[in-house]
Amino acid sequence: MRMRTSSPVVLLALVAAGAAAQPRDEALRVVERWTTAFGDSDVEGITNLYASDATFLGTGSTAVLTGHDAIRGYFERALRADRPRSATVQDVVVTVLTPHEVVVTGTDVVTRVRNGATISAAGRVTFILVERDGAWRIAHFHRSAMPAAAACTPLFDGTLHDASIESDGAFSVADGALRRASAAPAGASTTCSRRRAPPSA
Repeated sequence: MRMRTSSPVVLLALVAAGAAAQPRDEALRVVERWTTAFGDSDVEGITNLYASDATFLGTGSTAVLTGHDAIRGYFERALRADRPRSATVQDVVVTVLTPHEVVVTGTDVVTRVRNGATISAAGRVTFILVERDGAWRIAHFHRSAMPAAAACTPLFDGTLHDASIESDGAFSVADGALRRASAAPAGASTTCSRRRAPPSA
């Protein structure tokens, strides 16, 4: 049986497409490992996803942190309390700058448990990832909370929500993901809390 061979132009196009997809996939794998380590409160695991000279601005940062020691210290404070934790990155936009540099940006929802209640905080997050010596690492990380104007949220079923909402809707948290409901659940409290929870990563 004869095999049909593609033209050199088609082969080059396929190779180029594969090369463009690989950095994107590698970067997203790092972000996935980041969310797993966050949920496991794995301080060492999450720290090792950063480049040794990475810069870092977490939600609770008051200055730019640089390097593993500073980043490890941040996560020791952020992840060791109010467990279990979870993190979901969503609405992701991936920009491949070069075969060795990728920007991943989106929104996220992080949760923690305090006194039996799940506290949810929505934010905006950016990862800049680079490949060095065959390994992908986070070179820069920045997370900020959703705007204060959107911080007043309902209390549903004993869960404190600290997340962006629309004026005509409500949100609930299930499996670590923020979901919009067309109306508040029956019997739910509609008390609006402006209490801000301690910063999350």
